[in-house]
Amino acid sequence: RLIALAPLTQAYWAVLYSVLAATAIYFLLYLITFYWRRTLDARAQLAAVNEVLEQRVEQRTAELKETQSELIQAGKLALLGEMSASINHELNQPLTAMRTYAETLLLMINKGRYDMAEQNGREILNLNVMMAKIVGQYKLFARKSAGKVGPVSVQAVIQASVTMLEAGIQKQKIAIDIAQSDLTLEVLAESVPLEQVLVNLLTNALHALHNTENPHIHLKTEADEHRVNIALHDNGPGLTAETARKIFEPFFTTKGKGLGLGLTISRRIVESFGGTLTIDTRYRPGATFVITLPRFIRGQ
Repeated sequence: RLIALAPLTQAYWAVLYSVLAATAIYFLLYLITFYWRRTLDARAQLAAVNEVLEQRVEQRTAELKETQSELIQAGKLALLGEMSASINHELNQPLTAMRTYAETLLLMINKGRYDMAEQNGREILNLNVMMAKIVGQYKLFARKSAGKVGPVSVQAVIQASVTMLEAGIQKQKIAIDIAQSDLTLEVLAESVPLEQVLVNLLTNALHALHNTENPHIHLKTEADEHRVNIALHDNGPGLTAETARKIFEPFFTTKGKGLGLGLTISRRIVESFGGTLTIDTRYRPGATFVITLPRFIRGQ
């Protein structure tokens, strides 16, 4: 049997190394556990913050949409205010005719001319139906947008917009030409707000043509596979480069009255449909505004 003796200090150092190694391993495990817990807590806090932010973003987005909707509605009502003279003219003519027919109707009844009285009664009824259509058209235009984008007939929108301003167009003796490459064209939009845009552009054109000889408005539609362009050109004095640059800015106006929000609102409406509203400066004299919208093709 062999017995080897060693100094006690070597045992101390071995124990010390073992203790240090165990301490280091324990410390590393503690750090790993600590950071893991911190990471979990941070993720939980981040998730909670994100949830709050998402709720705030949704709330803010809803508020902005509501504000924009109210702004569009205010612009529409302001536009109807500008068109009040035209509305008065459209309703005044049939009202005058109805009064004349009613007076003649009473006269024919007193004379026993019941055949003519019946004819006058029918004329009064026809005028009443016509007035109901006029009022219904403006009532439809004044209602708030439903906010649902879908297929809209370009021809129907153009026709409705021109009809609403027909009294002003006739009063100024403006020749209006509508050139449509395809009467069945449809775009992805909403009919009433799109009418608001066209009525706004037409109203501006009427204002620009006040002192123009042989005033003329040209409406033209063109389409490709994906987009539809609706161009409105008038032969008025046109826009200066500075005016063209600022024309879509809020509160900028060349009319001397109004808030100057019409074109700003119109551009926002068109952009909400995924389209654009721009000025085409290639055609002089006059001004040309172009509405570009996504095309809708049935069956695709």
